[in-house]
Amino acid sequence: MGRSKTIPDRWLDYTNVGSIVPGTRFIAFKVPLRESICARLPPHQRFTPNALLERVYGLGLVIDLTCTDRYYDPTNIKQCGIVHAKIMCVGQQVPSESVVYQFFQAVDAFLMNPANDGKLIGVHCTHGVNRTGYLVCKYMIDRLRIAPATAIEDFERSRGHRFDREEYVSNLQGGGGDARAPLPVPASRPVAAAAHGGYGDHRGPQPMAYQRDDFRYAAPTGHYGATGYGHVAGRPMEPSAFGGYGGYGDGWRDPAAVMNWPRGEDSDQYADRVPNGDVHRQYWNR
Repeated sequence: MGRSKTIPDRWLDYTNVGSIVPGTRFIAFKVPLRESICARLPPHQRFTPNALLERVYGLGLVIDLTCTDRYYDPTNIKQCGIVHAKIMCVGQQVPSESVVYQFFQAVDAFLMNPANDGKLIGVHCTHGVNRTGYLVCKYMIDRLRIAPATAIEDFERSRGHRFDREEYVSNLQGGGGDARAPLPVPASRPVAAAAHGGYGDHRGPQPMAYQRDDFRYAAPTGHYGATGYGHVAGRPMEPSAFGGYGGYGDGWRDPAAVMNWPRGEDSDQYADRVPNGDVHRQYWNR
């Protein structure tokens, strides 16, 4: 049975790509479509993976939240050294805790690799607004400690479209449950690019999923440094088993003082404080 060549409903009503969300490396866009789907459109309305690569310079990670593979083939994206992460996220409802966990894992692992300093994180669902906006804002609120109203406003302004599902906004404004411990912010330092522009220069053991140029969050395996969040293939992931999203603990360390990620006993030396929003924004803008 051939792939459908149907253009997604209301896809033409949304702009192709937004701008970088202030204080972060997130950039949202609608799903790019394969050439065979776009062929029925006039040139100025087409938006393909190649058009995305031409439009957005510096992408290091693309997170695809659609629940289908029919829209595009990510091969061209991966051939450019960009990691493509597929997280199946059901539309028209607030993303589940499992989806939030998978999204946080993908972003955390990307940011913890110094080889990715300065690279952008592209996120899309079908229109690049509701599911995309929810998860980007959720990360800003829970990880970066940005106020919900500010996160929502910054996302909507950068995307150029507002949420059209009130339940997403209400959930974000209510915090969506207990706030998770933010990830320690690493100092930025120059790192030689990997030979293929991917996840090079690994420092310490990395999750097996992130040693590839693409991955899906069905059953990631492996461990991350001395913190060791493991996962057995085929078993459902439970965030509580790892002490929250990613299981990195509750401590913080001054970003300016971090030269290498703490390992072993060094991990106990985190300071007991949270950097302010200005520090976060300076880091994300690097």
